[in-house]
Amino acid sequence: MVCPQCNYTNSDESVACVKCATPLPASDHTLAPEHTLATGGQGWSVPVVDGIITADPPKALELGALIGGRYELISLLGQGGMGAVYKARDTELDRLVALKIIRPDLAANPEILRRFKQELILARQITHKNVIRIFDLGQADGIRFITMEYLEGQDLRAVLREKGKLTPQEASLVILQICRALEAAHGEGVVHRDLKPQNIMMDAKGRAYVMDFGIARSAYLPGMTQTGALVGTPEYMSPEQAKGEKLDERSDLFSLGVIFYELLVGQSPYYSDTPLATLWKRIQEKAKPPYAVDPSIPKPLSDIIEKALEIDPANRFATANEFAGQLELWLGPSAASSTIFLPAPRTTTYWKWGAAALAILLVGSAIAYLLKTPTKPHAIHAPVSVLVADFTNHTGDPIFDQTLEPMFNVALEGASFINAFNRGS
Repeated sequence: MVCPQCNYTNSDESVACVKCATPLPASDHTLAPEHTLATGGQGWSVPVVDGIITADPPKALELGALIGGRYELISLLGQGGMGAVYKARDTELDRLVALKIIRPDLAANPEILRRFKQELILARQITHKNVIRIFDLGQADGIRFITMEYLEGQDLRAVLREKGKLTPQEASLVILQICRALEAAHGEGVVHRDLKPQNIMMDAKGRAYVMDFGIARSAYLPGMTQTGALVGTPEYMSPEQAKGEKLDERSDLFSLGVIFYELLVGQSPYYSDTPLATLWKRIQEKAKPPYAVDPSIPKPLSDIIEKALEIDPANRFATANEFAGQLELWLGPSAASSTIFLPAPRTTTYWKWGAAALAILLVGSAIAYLLKTPTKPHAIHAPVSVLVADFTNHTGDPIFDQTLEPMFNVALEGASFINAFNRGS
């Protein structure tokens, strides 16, 4: 499309001129930036304009209906640009799922369906405790749908509405979890492209989950009519995304920096009256440092956010792991608390139980041997209190979670002068 200011020809995906940063006409945008996102149900996106829902929702399905003879609809969670989302029970596996109905006009487009399948194949490879799993793309009873993991909680936008902003500690722990989720996704070659508070769910234990990897891009085709079909939000776009350039994982890190800024300051770093103005700001201006807005924000955290919000991707963190590393340095030992969660029960094979038991036996025996009373008498040792903190399980299987700590406690207390405590006590 041609810029009305400098006549430079931009790509069809550009929302601002690459040459002079002039906002391009809204009618040419592929993202319909006049739309903003509200939150429906438990964090599912609802496109609104001036408070009015603009997406044409699919025909309401009757609660209690059985989709494909398998998914029993329990309640409507919300409606979005792609369709409606229901809480459903998978009667075959007896588990709750989120069932996202794809709008009929999108489902009828074979190219969109091809992209959905392509993206879902990639997204299903992401296995991480901070990522909501996508199960399948299905078709039944004349409708197309996506099934995914169901989570009881609220999205980060709802959390911000309740609290205004988070403490530096709270915000850092949330962002650290998202960094780890992005690290897993980027390792599989999946870039989110639409990271925002509405796509981050929080459960009652403070655990963060990222939703909708890859789905946003697959819902867009050049030249499509975008009425009610919002596939991005300008408030969290990276500069290169606003200019329609090729994206990599650093684009997600910029979006995460915007979210981090909002969690700490309580407002966007690029606040403006219009979405186009927010896009122009991030292309031309560096965000005001959080520390300069609120001096109570620790300077090291402010520096981390500034680096994430660099206009040039080359000046940002190169990877989510690098971003996370800086957060862990600031958090110190408290960073471990972001990973303390009880694993969900699941069936596993007996060899894993055997491996866990063998590991515990070996560790316990080794410690008991080291602490065994020597033949040569020693003076009585003064009492010692020992904290046995949590081991980090790098195996990827929750069967090994919280299994070594109790045995260490028992083995340590084999020495009469040691009182061992776990983290909780």
